[in-house]
Amino acid sequence: MTAGVGRLLLFVYPTIVVLLSAAFFKKPIRKRDVGALVVTYAGVALVLSEAAGGENLDLPMGAALVFGSALAYAV
Repeated sequence: MTAGVGRLLLFVYPTIVVLLSAAFFKKPIRKRDVGALVVTYAGVALVLSEAAGGENLDLPMGAALVFGSALAYAV
């Protein structure tokens, strides 16, 4: 996984904060938030699908570790 893909995954932490706030603090998710979540994760999926096209066998493990880091930072 390249540093750029890792950085992209790391900076989804604001979306994780929105989801955790809704789950634990019952903060309502507005239409604008839903739109931002859809655009963010669609972009992440697009970049990861493009990155998976190469010969990088460590991409799933690296992506999971970086996403776990973003989750820890969000908490």
